[in-house]
Amino acid sequence: RLARKAPELVSAPIELPHGLIIDSAIPSAEVAQATFSFEVTTRGRVREINEISSTNGARDAKRIKKGLRELRFRPALDNSGERVKAKITKTYQETRSP
Repeated sequence: RLARKAPELVSAPIELPHGLIIDSAIPSAEVAQATFSFEVTTRGRVREINEISSTNGARDAKRIKKGLRELRFRPALDNSGERVKAKITKTYQETRSP
């Protein structure tokens, strides 16, 4: 029913558990950042990950990509409430401990 009443709330996948992935105020020198394009399947799994850009070289992007592969999503839903695949482009950060 939510898909019919407010499709904007369910039309895009959301990382699970929602709310634990947040932006932080850590200096950029301590943060690895990379932008990826990927597909979220109807089961909430990440597939077809393509790196678009990264800050500090390929090693950082590989670590973030590994974490992205393990991340699960609440799948996108169409207007009838059925799960659908979705293509996402998003930037992720990896925070390094001192």
